[in-house]
Amino acid sequence: MTRGNLGDKLLVMQIKTGSKQAMCNLYEKYWRLVFSVSLKITHSSEDSEDVTQTIFCRIISNPSLLDEEKSIKDYLCQSARNESIDLLRKSSKVTCLEEEEKYIADEKPVASKIETSELLETMSEVLAETELAIILSYYQEDKTCKQIAKELGMSVDAITSILTRARRKLRESESFVKIAKGITDK
Repeated sequence: MTRGNLGDKLLVMQIKTGSKQAMCNLYEKYWRLVFSVSLKITHSSEDSEDVTQTIFCRIISNPSLLDEEKSIKDYLCQSARNESIDLLRKSSKVTCLEEEEKYIADEKPVASKIETSELLETMSEVLAETELAIILSYYQEDKTCKQIAKELGMSVDAITSILTRARRKLRESESFVKIAKGITDK
């Protein structure tokens, strides 16, 4: 074993016994590595700082995550990669939901004119029963995704997804678009 590996093995054993100094030494030795791995993935100093803090806080709260028989460096690099990717996925999901909500808000005044039986008939031909119920609840009854989710026993994400899919189906339906344009032009 190399000298560094022996030092890391001793460091892990000390951390597991609750040594705050050993934890500080681990942080001082590896924070730059964790930060740089995260920065390559997130391209954001702020996000990389968050990732670095999360990883070391996780180790502080659960030292058994470290294994003295395995490389600390490998563990920290993999943790930085995973945490950075998770962060990007979460922020991407939030951005998509924000964009979707903006789109829904822009579309709502036009779509709230869904009043004619002809339009409803076309919608029922194009959409599945659940999609139609959600669309009508959202646009005609002015319910929020959260309210609809609660009523139907589904998650808000599922309702948002169904709304997106239903609107896409309606946009792709020539007969619906033709009827809807006739209503909005009035």
